[in-house]
Amino acid sequence: MKTVRDRKGWYAAVGILLAVTVIFSSVTYVRAADTNLFLQNYMTEEDKVIVYCANFTADKESGDTGQFTAMISGQECPVLEVSTVEEKQEGITYYCLVDVSGSMHQEQMEQAKSVLAQICGSLGEKDNMVIGAIGTTLETTGFLTDKEEIMKVIDGLTGESDYTAIYDAVIDSISVLKSNHSCNRKKCLVLISDGYDETTLGTTQTEVTSAVTDSKIPVYTVAAMRQSPTAQQKESAENLGAFARQSVGGKDYPPIGKEYSSVAEEFDAEEAGRGIVEDMQNGVILTLDVSGIAAANDEVLLSVSLKTDTATYSDTMYLYAADLKFSSGNEGETETITEQPTETEPQ
Repeated sequence: MKTVRDRKGWYAAVGILLAVTVIFSSVTYVRAADTNLFLQNYMTEEDKVIVYCANFTADKESGDTGQFTAMISGQECPVLEVSTVEEKQEGITYYCLVDVSGSMHQEQMEQAKSVLAQICGSLGEKDNMVIGAIGTTLETTGFLTDKEEIMKVIDGLTGESDYTAIYDAVIDSISVLKSNHSCNRKKCLVLISDGYDETTLGTTQTEVTSAVTDSKIPVYTVAAMRQSPTAQQKESAENLGAFARQSVGGKDYPPIGKEYSSVAEEFDAEEAGRGIVEDMQNGVILTLDVSGIAAANDEVLLSVSLKTDTATYSDTMYLYAADLKFSSGNEGETETITEQPTETEPQ
């Protein structure tokens, strides 16, 4: 059990966010505010860097990912392969946080359970899932893979806590996702809540937003709403989605911006759950050839660009030079390039 500190409630005002709105079945989700941010993670193999990117296909009707180019510290890296997480059969970690405060009524808890059940049902053999209940404390499961065990946890969720402290829960979860070895390289944070927070002290929204963006981990938010919500409840849901819209590749599923009398007519929790899974599975994986790269510093800057018929996306990410792996022949070449200034200095 992790204790979540009291802290400031949701601020009413959120800056205007530039967003691209896409219709997924009958569910509206909003993409990240800055669509140029798409690099999420990386791993290295001999003479290669494997780069994990956000899903681009949802932005283009054709699904064509266009032409990728990559450079490391100003040195061009040939792109050997462009594939998806699903095609590579990569494992995915779904780290799911559920609001279990008293403001989450039964209909909202049922929405939350529907989202989680869809994610659980879609888990592949390499995937895992964590469920965290956010109330006065944050209680999380381990990294679960057994679907029956996961469904027992989901079925047992109830909204009975006095209040919820979402900000600290997000900060704690980002820390786990960045450091825990049970996490797959492709991972996300899923946050399901009505967005209402009664606490008065602690982490601010600005601090959480900064941590989310810096982590490069996609955040998916789902606003669980009552039927005929009030203006304040709609505003809380919109504030909740700010975390997703500011994350790298994240999306929020809020029933906002429309006039309606029944949430059920506008919000389908099952489709939201399927949408999260499909978006993660369609994340792009680039395989780069780094055999000719000379890494002279502890960190090297990876720059990737994607040019399509309608737009150009660019993003950067620092890599640890020590992570780069070279075959014996290429490693010797790299060492020669790196040490050349020292060898010629006496002359």
